[in-house]
Amino acid sequence: MSGVLADRRSLKVKASDSIELVTSEEGYREGFATAGDGLLAIAWVASWCRKCIYLKPKLNSLSNEMDNVCHFMFVDVNAVPGPVVREAGVQKLPTIQLWRNGEKLEELICGESSQLVLKQVRTMIEKYENVTL
Repeated sequence: MSGVLADRRSLKVKASDSIELVTSEEGYREGFATAGDGLLAIAWVASWCRKCIYLKPKLNSLSNEMDNVCHFMFVDVNAVPGPVVREAGVQKLPTIQLWRNGEKLEELICGESSQLVLKQVRTMIEKYENVTL
């Protein structure tokens, strides 16, 4: 698939698979289309970022738990064009953003322990789970 999110199945094939890493602007835009009016959690990462590497499998587990509530995707900041990263307002890694209908609802810059980050991401998702914009 080379970074293109064709549909929801491309995000996760089964629970043990990881969320697809988006490496193109097209894949990034298609992630929003896939989420539709649902929640979209975007984890902005880089292959060289130790915190990103450590957090990725834990976020994958969370995505499997919250599959019916929120779409998840990882976006590699070194693979998508710079204007996409700037448009999203990403300045530090890893950054997790929660979006709905193209509107950024919340953002979390992950400097804490992964367990605290997961708790905060879960809280963000639950806060907007039943909210329509």
